[in-house]
Amino acid sequence: MMDTATLLSILRSRSVTLWVEGSLLKCSAPVGALDAEFRHLMCVELRALHDRIHATTVYVTHDQVEAMAMADRIAVMNHGVVDQIASPQEIYDRPRTMHVAGFIGSPPMNFLRFNASLSPGADSIRLNGETIAVPELQEGVVDGALALGVRPEHVEVIDEGGIRGEVFGTEYMGTMQVVTIHSKHGVVKARIPSTRRSRIGCGATSRCSARRCG
Repeated sequence: MMDTATLLSILRSRSVTLWVEGSLLKCSAPVGALDAEFRHLMCVELRALHDRIHATTVYVTHDQVEAMAMADRIAVMNHGVVDQIASPQEIYDRPRTMHVAGFIGSPPMNFLRFNASLSPGADSIRLNGETIAVPELQEGVVDGALALGVRPEHVEVIDEGGIRGEVFGTEYMGTMQVVTIHSKHGVVKARIPSTRRSRIGCGATSRCSARRCG
């Protein structure tokens, strides 16, 4: 790890400024203009600086990956309004709004649109003939437009059943791949093992893992 003086000198040479006011360290998008490799290094060093000087650090960034990697608590804002303040894990697992759910995560959460009537206490929905488990509903809906949210890692690509669509694209990521499927309920991204073969233009069926939707 770099010592504090070296780190601050490097940041200043890159036109990055940090403000220290008593026990408060303020950083405004300090690594956004750096190249990817150096940005990752600076994220590690800035977190180490925070731990070393025991300062309360306010770090402002538009990059959700930086926020998730560095923060103890995150405040997600939408047009100047705070949508949610929580730990990175809480925000990822239990986002309070569709904006938070769609902003946090790479790829972000899928939203499948459908119309239905649901009763308070319901813990499943019917979508394209499939019964999908969801967290227990606190309020009912009468013939409303709804969205089912599911993370890409909680989507399976199966041979039959589920939600039919067509493979629009694949992104190879070593041991994993991200498969983009166009369906009548919207675009679905699935993070699946790269050993699963997916061909662009071919039909595909996706299924949401039980209890991992919301």
